[in-house]
Amino acid sequence: MPETTTKTATETTVVQQDTSQRELPSAVSGYTEKAEAELIHEGVTKDDVDRVLTAAQNNDSAVAVEWDDDGYWEIELGDIDVDIDPDGLVLDVDRDD
Repeated sequence: MPETTTKTATETTVVQQDTSQRELPSAVSGYTEKAEAELIHEGVTKDDVDRVLTAAQNNDSAVAVEWDDDGYWEIELGDIDVDIDPDGLVLDVDRDD
């Protein structure tokens, strides 16, 4: 596990960080009911979601990726936002107006 070292004036503390749950998933494993409904409502296809995830994995400069402390990735590419957990379950999909 990677270590983070925090230094203060009087001590040094090493904190173990579990980053295994912070890796982007390699593929979409499924969709929640909410995400399935949002695909239809927002006019986003599953191919669009795959394209967003692939862009994030490839560190595409047009993609914004942020880890949410609730345990999922927020990925934005163009007008499409995808929330996906580390196991590849798509939690939510949104298209910005």
